[in-house]
Amino acid sequence: MHQARKLPDISITAGDPFAAPGGGAMLEGLLLMLEHELDARRVPWRENLNPGLESNEIGEQLAAVGLSCPEELEVLYRWRNGAVSDQSHVVLPGFHLAPLQLSINNSKEFWRVSQEFEGWASLGSMYGAGLGWLTITVGSWGYAIECNEQPGIPPRVRLTGHDFLGPLAVAQRSQARSLCTLVTLWIETITSGGTSWNDETQTWVDDLSRWPALRLEHRL
Repeated sequence: MHQARKLPDISITAGDPFAAPGGGAMLEGLLLMLEHELDARRVPWRENLNPGLESNEIGEQLAAVGLSCPEELEVLYRWRNGAVSDQSHVVLPGFHLAPLQLSINNSKEFWRVSQEFEGWASLGSMYGAGLGWLTITVGSWGYAIECNEQPGIPPRVRLTGHDFLGPLAVAQRSQARSLCTLVTLWIETITSGGTSWNDETQTWVDDLSRWPALRLEHRL
């Protein structure tokens, strides 16, 4: 029998939501909780996500492009290595996780642009798409995680996208500390009825009026 667990509290730390203390062990527990919520709604997540990678594969792929591997990122890709294809159902709530190699390829394109176009380096870093950031969503824009911070500190995570390239994005950075914060907000969105799985269309259907206030406020 599944034993109910309590979600961590999210506080605001240096302006960013943070489910402290974060870290790999905490993320592993939250992913188990997410699995339970997905299974309870008959979401076919196992069929639509690749099996996870080994730790050494993850570290080697990131090191090859000059990125360190935050513990939480390793846990995420050990859990599942992204969508089976870009045509797979989006089985995580609002998040189409990319396979690691695709994440690296997408990020390399952002890095190239940031070096070739004047002013883009600072802009890209501001929105989580510049050097040192790994985009982890299928498609050009989505969630990105910072990979070159100090070891042992949970990484920053940002939601990037064309709609965020404007003055509003500077004030509302769509940023959190730790993947644990992001997964906590996903679970809260599911359990609050803010998103529901539609069996017929095999998609998530959002009801923003029931989203957690913190997720709406910080645009995550």
